[in-house]
Amino acid sequence: MIGADELAHFPTWKDPERVLELARLAVATRPGYRPETTSPRIEIFELEPHPVSSSELRERIRRGESIEGLVPDAVAARIAELGLYADA
Repeated sequence: MIGADELAHFPTWKDPERVLELARLAVATRPGYRPETTSPRIEIFELEPHPVSSSELRERIRRGESIEGLVPDAVAARIAELGLYADA
């Protein structure tokens, strides 16, 4: 599952054709925006906008700031448990 912004970069991924052979790609869009795709292995769906972007969440974590209230508690706990984004 990726965002529509990342779909634009998908052709630059390592072996994108192989990715689509192995998995279907779910692409979340914002209301009113639907990217073009011709692949039956790419599913587009709308996602309600979130007040904070994933980029901002990662930056907050890198700076050691709280993400409390911005993601579900279980997600924040798992990110902390795995040390995700802290060293990136």
